[in-house]
Amino acid sequence: LLFLFVDRTARDYRFTAEELKGTAYIAQIWPALADGGGGRLAPAWPDQARAFGAERQARALLSAPPGARAARGADLIEAIADGSNLTLDTDLSSYYAMDAATAVMPRLLATATSPEAAAGDPFALGQVQSQEQAALRDFAGAIDRLPTAGARAALTRQSDQLAAAFDPFVRDPKDAARRSRFVSAVDGAWRVDHGELARLLEARRELILGRLFSSLALIAVTLGAAAALAVAMTRSLAT
Repeated sequence: LLFLFVDRTARDYRFTAEELKGTAYIAQIWPALADGGGGRLAPAWPDQARAFGAERQARALLSAPPGARAARGADLIEAIADGSNLTLDTDLSSYYAMDAATAVMPRLLATATSPEAAAGDPFALGQVQSQEQAALRDFAGAIDRLPTAGARAALTRQSDQLAAAFDPFVRDPKDAARRSRFVSAVDGAWRVDHGELARLLEARRELILGRLFSSLALIAVTLGAAAALAVAMTRSLAT
């Protein structure tokens, strides 16, 4: 049973390590999306995305015009989340932060910066409203589960700023200043949420590693005791 536990713990460690790799990759992509699509793109992204089965989405991002980069970036982020185990992780301690960082917020950014939203299209603005509400729900779920008061306060501030910037934007989406403030609020909230997600996953990896070392030490002690007992029994039989 102890060996089975060690095997399961090792698999949990590899699972979380892949999540951290995906989280780090996503952090490279976001800045190129959050400034209106004018950010710097890295030619190496498709090669790096291959490990997550997301090379096609990365190439689509690199070839997209600036106005379409947020949408293609949201596609890539979701593919990275799928390929790095993030989407598969149902641990409630990080689920809401993960869902906001990899699904809801990238889609919110893409919709809010779309030509349709800028033109005041009712359907696009309805999508923005739905996605903003989903983001606030995710933030509420994440805040309830963050381990420190400082982290909870930081994400609460960002959630409040997002909600405050939404109403002026949706009332007049053609106003460039209001749209810019809303996109800035989306960007700030995503960065804080993503940072907390990375910290939660790193803490989980360290916890799993500690359990793994403890289990290996117990196995070593058990084997040592078994060996000592075998030697003692051999000597007893020899006499």
